Amino acid sequence: MTKFPAGAQENPPIGIGDWRSHLAYRPVSGMVETQDALWVATANGLFRVGLEDRRLTRFDATSPLNQTDISKIQYDRGRDLLFIIYDNGIMDVGPPGRDLQDLRTYSDIERSDLTGLKAINDLAFSDARIYVAFGQGVLEYDPERNLTLENYLNIFPGTDQEAVSVAVFRDSLFVAGNEALLAAPLNLNVDRRNPDAWTVFPGVLKDLTPFNGQLYAVNRNTGRLQRWHNQQMIEAPEGAAMPGFMGQ
Repeated sequence: MTKFPAGAQENPPIGIGDWRSHLAYRPVSGMVETQDALWVATANGLFRVGLEDRRLTRFDATSPLNQTDISKIQYDRGRDLLFIIYDNGIMDVGPPGRDLQDLRTYSDIERSDLTGLKAINDLAFSDARIYVAFGQGVLEYDPERNLTLENYLNIFPGTDQEAVSVAVFRDSLFVAGNEALLAAPLNLNVDRRNPDAWTVFPGVLKDLTPFNGQLYAVNRNTGRLQRWHNQQMIEAPEGAAMPGFMGQ
């Protein structure tokens, strides 16, 4: 448990006409480490803890955040971008500066005419694209222009399937659904909007994570770690769990 020195919280005096939040910052919904801080997402806002000075800063809907109810937080280290994700398909995106003044709100999913689940479940980062897994499928997101480039909807066999996790591994895009694992080549000649472009594999998985040249996932039924091997997910050997694996 990190301990903070007395007076470390940044709480400037409240000016006339200003507001301050007094909500409970729990439960915790996610945590990431950036270059100079630890960021902790909660149901009512966000904490930043400086790695050097241990100074604690709170953010909520009265500050740069779009709203509260943060469901997930992720960090793209290559682009130095923080992704603050809410329950309704909206996310705030920007560099993890001390004051978060450069956040931009992405709301294409929330504003779309899609019916059903719109919650963002996972992000996958590659050099060329960011892939967003949400209730209806997967989309390609451009953070520089803050817009959707392409979307892959209804790619799962059957109905009532949700994209719960996404990962870029080697030359393919992997998507875990409620009842199956899908993979499609990341090739410009492949139309990933077409369900026939996707190969279906058995698996009830979550937390797809490339690590050390391997693709790992957690079996949602057993909670056991699995890895991709010979075109299938198999039980990972004993001792294969990685420190800090979950939630990365």
